[in-house]
Amino acid sequence: MARFIIGLEEVIRALFAGEGEAFAGRMAAWPPDIQDHALALSQPSPSEERS
Repeated sequence: MARFIIGLEEVIRALFAGEGEAFAGRMAAWPPDIQDHALALSQPSPSEERS
């Protein structure tokens, strides 16, 4: 299903480049629930923050 999402490659590139604003901005055409879920998954987990 994800391969049909508009701009997926650009969003992933921004994510792995650490470009948070570009990551969020490039998802503008996505459905809001998918944007919210992707943003939540992109955040470090509490256990990762303690390291």
